[in-house]
Amino acid sequence: MSDVVGTMKEGTFVLILLVVSATCAEPLQPISQNDRHRFVTILKNIPLVDSASIYYSVIGLNVLGESHPLGNQQLCDAVQSKLKKDNLQSVFHSTSVAKSLGDCRVDVDVGWLSERLTGDSVVSLYHAGFAASNLGVAINSTELSTRLDAALAKEDSALGQSLALLTATLLSPQHAARFHDAIEDVAAQADEIDTRFLQLEGGLTPTASFLLGAYRLSAVTNKAPKISGAQLVKFSAYLVSRTNVQTPKNLFHLVSGLAVLSTNDFLVPVAVRLLDGGLSARNPDLRLALSDVSGGPLPEFVVRLTRFASDRVADAGPPSGRREFSHTEGSYRLPVFAATPPGFYTASLAIQPRSVDSRLVGLDGISVSVKATTSIRVADAAVLVADSDLSSRGRTIRLSHPTAGPLVTADYTQRLVFTFSLLDAAGDPFEPHQVFVRLAHRDSGSDVYFVAQADSSLSYKFDLDVGKSGREPLGYLNGIYGLELIVGDALLEAPVAWKVFELQLRFPSDLAVETHETPPSAYGARPPIAHTFRVPESRPPTLISNAFTVLVLLPFLLLAILWSRIGINLTNFRLHPYSLLFFLGLASILVLYALFWYQLNMFTTIRYLLVLGPITFVTGIKHLGFLAQHRQ
Repeated sequence: MSDVVGTMKEGTFVLILLVVSATCAEPLQPISQNDRHRFVTILKNIPLVDSASIYYSVIGLNVLGESHPLGNQQLCDAVQSKLKKDNLQSVFHSTSVAKSLGDCRVDVDVGWLSERLTGDSVVSLYHAGFAASNLGVAINSTELSTRLDAALAKEDSALGQSLALLTATLLSPQHAARFHDAIEDVAAQADEIDTRFLQLEGGLTPTASFLLGAYRLSAVTNKAPKISGAQLVKFSAYLVSRTNVQTPKNLFHLVSGLAVLSTNDFLVPVAVRLLDGGLSARNPDLRLALSDVSGGPLPEFVVRLTRFASDRVADAGPPSGRREFSHTEGSYRLPVFAATPPGFYTASLAIQPRSVDSRLVGLDGISVSVKATTSIRVADAAVLVADSDLSSRGRTIRLSHPTAGPLVTADYTQRLVFTFSLLDAAGDPFEPHQVFVRLAHRDSGSDVYFVAQADSSLSYKFDLDVGKSGREPLGYLNGIYGLELIVGDALLEAPVAWKVFELQLRFPSDLAVETHETPPSAYGARPPIAHTFRVPESRPPTLISNAFTVLVLLPFLLLAILWSRIGINLTNFRLHPYSLLFFLGLASILVLYALFWYQLNMFTTIRYLLVLGPITFVTGIKHLGFLAQHRQ
């Protein structure tokens, strides 16, 4: 009955843990300094082959607060040389770069550009509007608003609607307010991925453009964007997941989206990063860093640990009972390791800003996965050498980790039993995922791995019957072997690789070998493959070949003799073009057949036959028809 109750309690605890875990969300992760350094490196090394590449490089670096390695004058010369005056997109890119450089002017026909402001598509209005704004051309908000409204009514793509939000930032606050409600509509079109990400159709470019347009339009209208905190966290998580982008366009949109999420006056998602990777005796504190998605600093927070549990421990909170993290040097710290069993834990956190800040979102239900590691030692290690049937007590040698033991000798009539236990830092038995015993021949370098098995008390044993293992896997190889214990587990601070002792094995003299060829490496060069063609069959002697040829020609000789005696009847032969072509074609086929045996190959012969065959066939039919008509 107690077993049943225990099972029910355990099942109830697991169920509660699953429910609690389901209510906790994985925290938003910021980009790393390595990511930011890679972004800068890529943007600085973009080949400036056209106005678009210059735009992505210069403006992208400006967003990251970096300058281009080329000076302003060189960049201005590049912009002027790559400008295509009749291409609206090129004009947009060139004027944007010229404006960012400050002292650079590009030659653009303002009248031509003003005509583009009367376009009927969102993309053309976006490029023309911002190009005009970059040149300081006054924009009629009423007219642009009307045209943008008409173009937006025909636009069904997420990118087009996002560009419409950006274009609306060029309008006066009164006209821009008409488009502010579209932010909620576009956000509702986002696709949810794995309950963690939100993205618009088309991927990175539409999603980043939407976030940029939503925040900039909100700044113009001074109204918070109608995006919930949960939506914003998932949009941010999607952008962070795309940090591996390489193309200039995608990277430009990524850094633009991350920047606007980090620096705005409305909604700023909070990213939580676990420092140090896990808990150990050398690192007993749970350390966190809180920042924006770009890794920038945020105001101070109050961070409390509400739960610290694993699948085996209900709540292994700090032994001191203290639950609030201390804030030092930009990180939050809480000692929790003491008396914590090794395992994988979920730390549930309650986070709130020390001073009220309504901008900060993504602080509800935060939990982080924490690994508590341990060190292990090998205890009660001993090796027994006895008869293979264990009829005698044999000889037992005690071993002490990490010191190597003495040389052990065994022959094919004996067996070797190596036993040991594994204890963690607290002295409790520890069951790792991998426990191997390696036997390595000292002279040849060949080695064999065995799995050490644990019993119910977690005492490990490696049992080697030398005689039965002689052929496989040891190959009757005499000599000295090194016996090494290898222990690995994800919860270990460091794996164990203990060279326990050296073992000298002897096999029967009629089976034993002293050397062992090392098998070739799977990654080394293979021997060359020499293809041998079949040896042609031997030809018959010349005398037999000539005799056979004479025998083949004898019927033709006999035919010629008989024709000379009885004469040739050609009375029924009628000259006709089809008849001549038929006999010529037939003779040509016979000649082609002979050439095939002497010098032509099959494919060449078939090509000639494809020409001669149809001609002979058609003329043959005509010839037979002519003979039948003549007989009538």
